[in-house]
Amino acid sequence: LTARYLEQNGDQVKVAVPGYTAPRPWDRITWYWGERPSERNPGGVVELDDTHYTAPVTFDIPGDLIRARGDGWRFVHYQVEDRAGNVSGPTDFVELEVDATPIPRTLPWASVEQAAGTGEQQTFDPLDGASGAVVVIPDTAVIYPGETSWVQWGLPGSLGEYQAREPINPGGRRYQIPMRSVAAYMGKTLSVSYFVVESGVGEYPSIERRLNITALQTGLPRLQCQGLSGGNLSYASVPGTGAPLTLATWPLMTIDQHIRIRMTGIAQSGAESHYEAILPRAITTAELGSGIKGVTVSKTFLNTLQRSKPLTGKVYVSFDGGQTWPPLVAPNFPLLQLTFVA
Repeated sequence: LTARYLEQNGDQVKVAVPGYTAPRPWDRITWYWGERPSERNPGGVVELDDTHYTAPVTFDIPGDLIRARGDGWRFVHYQVEDRAGNVSGPTDFVELEVDATPIPRTLPWASVEQAAGTGEQQTFDPLDGASGAVVVIPDTAVIYPGETSWVQWGLPGSLGEYQAREPINPGGRRYQIPMRSVAAYMGKTLSVSYFVVESGVGEYPSIERRLNITALQTGLPRLQCQGLSGGNLSYASVPGTGAPLTLATWPLMTIDQHIRIRMTGIAQSGAESHYEAILPRAITTAELGSGIKGVTVSKTFLNTLQRSKPLTGKVYVSFDGGQTWPPLVAPNFPLLQLTFVA
């Protein structure tokens, strides 16, 4: 007899008393609940009335009484006393193993495989999530047979948010998060939680795990400029259509990401001068396979610059759909650094 049984059965145990010889109105049936078969520890009394005294007798043992008398082996029996005070002999007993102390619905935070840290916050290298991340519900989470669970990755409604409704293996506690949902949170901290679903009752949320997904530190390509000679770009060699630029693909590249490419040189006045080779826009599906192509630096712009001065290519990528960008003074991809000559 478990706490779970009581929870699912109205916090009580229904008992049927077997029929006995010659029941009479106002018979009193006293039932006992004790630690030993011989113990006379009353639990309650059922009195027969003058209308239904021949009907089967049932009564309910409340959960409060069961819990108050503790866990372990318990013995249930009854005795009949008629209206004149005559008491029957002791009946056979029913023996029950009771484990009715409620188990708290403990739902500690989930963990992410390959993440560092054991406290509330973990840190995850996105390069470990090239095929996605795996969220694990701990064995200490109280999930009863017949209940289901699912994982919430990120704040609902945010870019990259994902609900993993089914475990990787049926009946397991490991849930797959797609790479695209990992990439959207690079350089950010997100919440990871899970919910236990009790049919007909509702959902129980876990404690939230805070997961910091670090920004990409390696594997980022450098912008390339065609027509260079020894690190120099000669104005005379630039075609009329402009100097072509290319950028290779990078790890965890998705169409959720946005890109901006800016070239910076020195104007005739001595001030910095900028050219937007790509204004902020989303990555295209074609670029996932081929990288960034078909981009040029205008020859007209180049003609406004001083010769024998630095010309720098800067690449900025927003990993969350253009919501956040690195500062203009701190592009997050390697710089293309060359000298612009005549």
